[in-house]
Amino acid sequence: MELSAILCNHVETPNGLLYLQGGGIDRVTVPLNIPSPWLINIGLAVSISVGWDETNIEHKLAIFLRDIDGQDVLLPTGPETFGPFKAEMTFNLGRPNGLDSGEPQLLNVGFNIPNLPIIRLDSYVFTCEVNGVELNRVRFKVVAAPITQ
Repeated sequence: MELSAILCNHVETPNGLLYLQGGGIDRVTVPLNIPSPWLINIGLAVSISVGWDETNIEHKLAIFLRDIDGQDVLLPTGPETFGPFKAEMTFNLGRPNGLDSGEPQLLNVGFNIPNLPIIRLDSYVFTCEVNGVELNRVRFKVVAAPITQ
């Protein structure tokens, strides 16, 4: 199985196709005159190539947000509690009529993450796993807006 991912401003998947707005994000600029946490809006477009021999089997896709050192980023889950960011879904692709023997299939999914609270300027990584195996990482950096005089 192969997985491609790209960060964007927004993603939709009507009819199983990826529609991206503002694709190719590698940094997010936040204003320093507003205290953290900074609420950022980001989308993650994911395309999974599922091999012939991997169809008709349930699989689990998991997306994690980690810092550059590989540690889970803890986000508020309540007034006094924090937990790691994790998005999960299961999928099971069959073999539709007309699919040639051995032919892979694409599964396209989008994750829009509005108001993601970021507490410090740093580099971050969305880690994409299928069945517990890391298949891709997408890195981005949160930087301060330049101060204008």
